[in-house]
Amino acid sequence: MEEKARMSLPIGERVPWERPRREWAVRLAVLLLLALLFLPNVGAFGLWDPWETHYGEVSRNMVESYDWISPWWGYRTKIGSHSRQGNYFYSKPILIFWMESAAVRLIGFNDWAIRLPMALFGLLASFFTFYGLGKIWGRRTGLIGGLVMATSPQFFFLARQAQTDMIYVAPMAVGFVFCLLALFGPWEGRVSTRSFAAKVLFAIGVYLLSTVPQFVVIATDLQSDATFDNLAPMARLLALIKANGVYHAVIYGIMTLGFLGWFSGPLLYRLVRRRELDEEFKDKTLRAGYILIFATMAGLASLGKGLLGFALPGAVVFAYLFVTKQWWLLRVFTIPRTILAFLTVVLPWYVAMFVKHGNAFYTRFFVHDHFNRLGTGVHQIDSGSFEHFLKWLGIGMYPWVALVPFVLLLLARLKLSLKTRDNQFKLFVFLWFFISYLLFTLAKTKFHHYIFPALPPMAILIGKVLAEHVRKPSFVARVGAVLAIGIFIGVTYNLSREQQLYRNLFTYKYDRRLPEHLPLDGDAPATDQTPAACADSSECGPHEECLEDGTCAVDWNHTQLYAHTTDTVRWAFNQAIFHYDNWILVVGIIGVLGFALFYFSATRWVGLVLLLLLGMGQTAWGLNVYLASLSPHWSQKYVFEDYYDLCGDRLEEVEEEAYAPVIKHLGMDGLYDYFQGTSKRVCPYNITSWLIVWRGETYYSYNELLPLEKKDIQLQPYLAEVNPVMQALPDDCALRRKLCPRKFFVFMENRKSNTESSVASGVNSQSRKIQKDNASPAQDAYRDVEKWQAQEVSNENDFFTLFEVNPVYGKKAGACSCANATVL
Repeated sequence: MEEKARMSLPIGERVPWERPRREWAVRLAVLLLLALLFLPNVGAFGLWDPWETHYGEVSRNMVESYDWISPWWGYRTKIGSHSRQGNYFYSKPILIFWMESAAVRLIGFNDWAIRLPMALFGLLASFFTFYGLGKIWGRRTGLIGGLVMATSPQFFFLARQAQTDMIYVAPMAVGFVFCLLALFGPWEGRVSTRSFAAKVLFAIGVYLLSTVPQFVVIATDLQSDATFDNLAPMARLLALIKANGVYHAVIYGIMTLGFLGWFSGPLLYRLVRRRELDEEFKDKTLRAGYILIFATMAGLASLGKGLLGFALPGAVVFAYLFVTKQWWLLRVFTIPRTILAFLTVVLPWYVAMFVKHGNAFYTRFFVHDHFNRLGTGVHQIDSGSFEHFLKWLGIGMYPWVALVPFVLLLLARLKLSLKTRDNQFKLFVFLWFFISYLLFTLAKTKFHHYIFPALPPMAILIGKVLAEHVRKPSFVARVGAVLAIGIFIGVTYNLSREQQLYRNLFTYKYDRRLPEHLPLDGDAPATDQTPAACADSSECGPHEECLEDGTCAVDWNHTQLYAHTTDTVRWAFNQAIFHYDNWILVVGIIGVLGFALFYFSATRWVGLVLLLLLGMGQTAWGLNVYLASLSPHWSQKYVFEDYYDLCGDRLEEVEEEAYAPVIKHLGMDGLYDYFQGTSKRVCPYNITSWLIVWRGETYYSYNELLPLEKKDIQLQPYLAEVNPVMQALPDDCALRRKLCPRKFFVFMENRKSNTESSVASGVNSQSRKIQKDNASPAQDAYRDVEKWQAQEVSNENDFFTLFEVNPVYGKKAGACSCANATVL
């Protein structure tokens, strides 16, 4: 009997589940609190280059092309002899693009939709951490652990960045939480029938929501016109099945039904034959449901990042079984059934990609972006080993980093005992942390945010230790309290010296200088440039006005950022306490006070509450002030808004059906306008990019931008073959229309060498070559062009700028020349 007890769940002592008072009210309150942290102002500032706009453009193209299987990124137009950049986007799995595209179809094409999936994943990971820890160790531990995770800078910053990291780590974290519930959760044999049914249906619902929509996509988008008539009958049948998504969906549907029968068969048998569910069966079934969610989340993590989505959870579980010698737990995981659930989640898209793209997909996705990143290094711009991520874990978990040494010290004192649920739980979570940390430390490719998978388990351990110290102070923790406060002060000092450390948690180009002009005072100038002279506001740029001194306003109040963000963000910008230096000082003072009260005062709760409030305040500041304040420089959005405004009444919205969201079909036009949704905007005046491939120019131009990556060999073909259009001549001319050059825009990096004169010089040089080329079909169009003039028309971004380039005609140009033509 003792051996049987040792080989049953939960691990350790059997603690019956007792439903806390006002359970649903508390859970709803926590969910609303997390929503208030993560959701406000999600799209109140532009997407950052290069990653957010890169993935956003893939999703935008997916919506416009209606192809939800094959991600694609690249330029629409080939100019000159230079090869066009563009191909199927094999570098990342599909989940981020499906989630972003689904959000676009729901609320419209806007920055809110592109970021919303990451915010929701972050919210749900924090909530289910609260839920799972709360069931295992009590509501207090769950709340502390969930908030420590949610208020760690790297976590909340990546919850507002349209990157693959959150969409990989959050499902994995949720999966691990449910795995912990299966292994260590309270005994639930006495739950009510209603509660039992709700939990079982929830597990099945999560599984079906992760599979069935995939089957629909595969069935509708995986199609081939090939007939394979040249093949033998059996080979032809197999080829037709392989190339037709409907057959794929049928196969996956059968696998899914098989799994559901395998999972729910014993339950249905007991209900039909015995008409009762005994306590042991209820508990066993609920734990099987938790394992189902674990497998489903591993599948989603694999659709979010690739092989690591299942390799890391598998390695952690194996390591736990190896260390504890509890191999009997393999039966609990019901390996064949769990693998079947995982495969039905993860296979549909991967198989479809192999069917459509074969070895090209394998070579890029698995060899280059998995094996090479781990083994040889890809895009390597940083170095270091074990110590490298210590710094970034510390910054990424500020202020909670002060507790990391104590967590590790207490773990070192664990006595492994199969009868001690507390020790076994901590060991499992520590292995989750350690293997995550070790894996990315050993990887050759390093970015600061690669340590992110190790953050959730450390947050859980910190939450557990904090809750224990509040209940019963630890001698070890008190002895090391001075060290903890010292670590906190040291990290605070480091942050105060370098404002971009937070930014480097989730982007790269770490050496990129801090912009000189931040929008933290609406009345402050947004640029060092001399204001343009004006007679009235029509002579100023978009959103600017002509001041009484006869110059155009250049303050932040009259910029695209202030015009396109929310009232709360504008208000926060202008509060001195939220300016970076002031804020870090306030955080440092409150943090020291909070840790001092927590460690040395009898009112430990006061110190803990103060630290949790500090964490939530930092989250709100980071997401709504810090990120937004850097965005006019790290996003191309506002440069392109200048471009669209300068197009005036000639700006058109096209592809309206593809971009029409559900909320618009439901008549929620006010909500659509709040999100600043648009259809595809097309301006008759070309916008070109010179010597730049940052990605945002593709996203914000709806891929209408014309790339001049090799200006020396592409500018002349652009001017001769792409730029001229048919324009209307005066009515008294013999020809009613004539091919004429037109004004265009130049988007480029904002460097000292990129000036109005340098842009004009480059265009004039190529224009004169066209005028002298008798073989050029554009020679006549350029005959009367005396020169081109360039004017900078966007200057609120320190790193990107925009020039308007106009042809100037000579005095000898006739009445029927392009000088008097008008754009049709």
